[in-house]
Amino acid sequence: MKKKLCFFNLDLDVGGVERQLVSMSRRLNRNKYDVSLVLCENKGEFLEYVFPQIKTEGLGFKYSVRAEPLIALRLFRFLLNHRPDIFISFHSKLHHISVLVCALLSIRVFCCFEGYVYKGKLNFLRDLYRNIYFFCVSLWLYIRPFQKFKGYFYKGRFSFLNNLYRVYKRMYSGLRSAERIIPCSEGVRSSLVKVFKTIDNRKICVIENAVDIQEISSFAEEEISQGQLFSGDTAIVIAVGRLVAVKGFDILIKAVPFIKNNCKIVIVGDGPQRSYLEGLAQRLKVGDQVLFLGNKKNPFKYLKKARLFILSSYSEGLPLAILEAQVLGVPCICTDYKGGVQEVITHNVTGYVVEPGNAISLAKAIDLLLEDTKLLELFKQKGLENIRRNFYLERYLEQFEELFDNESTKLSKRG
Repeated sequence: MKKKLCFFNLDLDVGGVERQLVSMSRRLNRNKYDVSLVLCENKGEFLEYVFPQIKTEGLGFKYSVRAEPLIALRLFRFLLNHRPDIFISFHSKLHHISVLVCALLSIRVFCCFEGYVYKGKLNFLRDLYRNIYFFCVSLWLYIRPFQKFKGYFYKGRFSFLNNLYRVYKRMYSGLRSAERIIPCSEGVRSSLVKVFKTIDNRKICVIENAVDIQEISSFAEEEISQGQLFSGDTAIVIAVGRLVAVKGFDILIKAVPFIKNNCKIVIVGDGPQRSYLEGLAQRLKVGDQVLFLGNKKNPFKYLKKARLFILSSYSEGLPLAILEAQVLGVPCICTDYKGGVQEVITHNVTGYVVEPGNAISLAKAIDLLLEDTKLLELFKQKGLENIRRNFYLERYLEQFEELFDNESTKLSKRG
């Protein structure tokens, strides 16, 4: 009998997490698993890549903290009808909702972490707010509209009060109640342990991000409509990602005036900082050297034309953009970001590592690699070897399938 898996995410807009989720849903063994997707909003450019046989359900709400109770209620209704064997929360913003709803329905939940985890100074206020309204949600679910299901959830004398307390206690314990916690790198794992000190280490299973080499190579062959921008002798230095502060795109732009070699900076991605970054380029009088392309469903055809790839982030999980660049033979310069750059880049072997937030160091590294063709060739060769040895999609899928099979076996024994 097929195991029922349900993945939960915000949407399927262009992004690294979304690309990873779609690749995984397409490549999991169809003979072993019945896969479905639940999205807060059933939208996004990657929806067209989801196989028709994969059920995709939208909850009808754009994610926000205020919308969380409504998302929880819609999710409860969906899971009540579909009852997956394992529920996989694929975005860190959704983990507390997933844990609560799955606690109500006794469904096993896995929580995946794709980025470095911070503990904000005012997080306790947000946690207090969530605890209050989720307690109210739990109470409402038991008292009014789902009263007829009371026997379905639990049996026995005083079941209402006993099990309401049980569910609230499980929700309050947060990630401790997840069956599995899956960080995408050892660096993310370390940050999780520091922030959530009571997590059982036995529940943590690191599964490193991976890429589909064949698919990326195929997409990279697509023609570029702005082909004239990538012609001539000007070196293309490319960066890909969401335009937010933690990605450090402002440092890349500030580095441009210090670059001595003739090059053009191409930034693929969009986000709330775009207007600020475009203004910064104009103020530094480098607007003609910095090109903003916006979101691209297929960034690989642009990556393939580049001489260098830049990742200027302050923190990351295990960045797919670096892996994708290495697949296409594009040498990488990246910052020593929080999250463990050493897991993906070995300095002066598979890439070049610079200090985060230092525009001058970044400019010097760009000049060095644009002038040193031997080093460029070394990075191309070693980078691709690194992907084929450590970050190929088949290995990623095997690790997840092993987790799914082990947990499903436990479930059948307990059931």
